Amino acid sequence: MHPAIGAALKAGPIGQGGPKAFRGPVTNQRGTSKCHAHSRAQVLWTAYGAAGIPLPFFPSPDCIATCTYADDRAIATPFGADLPPLRDVGAELQSSSDATNRWGVAPIGWPGSAPTDLSNFTDSPDGTAFAGSDGQLPILAEPNVDELHLASSRLAMPEYQLAGSGSSLVSLVVASLDVNVPLQCGGPVGPAYESLGATAVAMPEPNGDGHAQDVDYYRPMTDAEREQCGSTGKFVFEVCGSWGLVFANRGIALVSEEWIEANWNYFPGVVRPS
Repeated sequence: MHPAIGAALKAGPIGQGGPKAFRGPVTNQRGTSKCHAHSRAQVLWTAYGAAGIPLPFFPSPDCIATCTYADDRAIATPFGADLPPLRDVGAELQSSSDATNRWGVAPIGWPGSAPTDLSNFTDSPDGTAFAGSDGQLPILAEPNVDELHLASSRLAMPEYQLAGSGSSLVSLVVASLDVNVPLQCGGPVGPAYESLGATAVAMPEPNGDGHAQDVDYYRPMTDAEREQCGSTGKFVFEVCGSWGLVFANRGIALVSEEWIEANWNYFPGVVRPS
């Protein structure tokens, strides 16, 4: 239903493209379950840049995660009951999308400066996905009202999702990239993906754990790549991860059409025109 993506879908693939030139620093979620927030921050940074209205700051993954968890907690808590502490329990992409639509985005590292260590580009505390001796995950800080006032000036709307399967889903991903719209995706990753080499092309691992990332470029797959991975597709895609620079090719993975088809959901990074 998005007019530009719809027109690109009707016209057919250009054959190569995407907004990877507007990709931000590769984030590193470290020992957290905040891939949903790190990939959301990256897709918004890329989307605003590609739309010609670049953000003046890289979005804070921690602010996105905190707002997402607070929203999910509010929905799950009966009216009148005390709110439990916030914990890093992970979230659906729909929840992180809702959070940036509702609360906006704030600068990474607020109220200080952005991180300068590009191998650990994040403002999320490390280790929040690991339970302590009491069996509980660490308690997270609550949303900061001053930060929310700042974030509310940049609400990320409207929202679209891709609805399709198999080759039709690949066509929708390609159509989005052809009009320079990056995509936040969620799907299964396994041991082969986690140890992916710099030039290797990933195939799907449908029994893997859920992980959120961004797709921001595609090109024709070479015969050598096709022979190496066993794909029968035409294209190879670049995925910007949130595992730092040690993953794949300095944080960027190559994936096949089959890998694209295996993901559970896609949110095109569509932003306001002003």
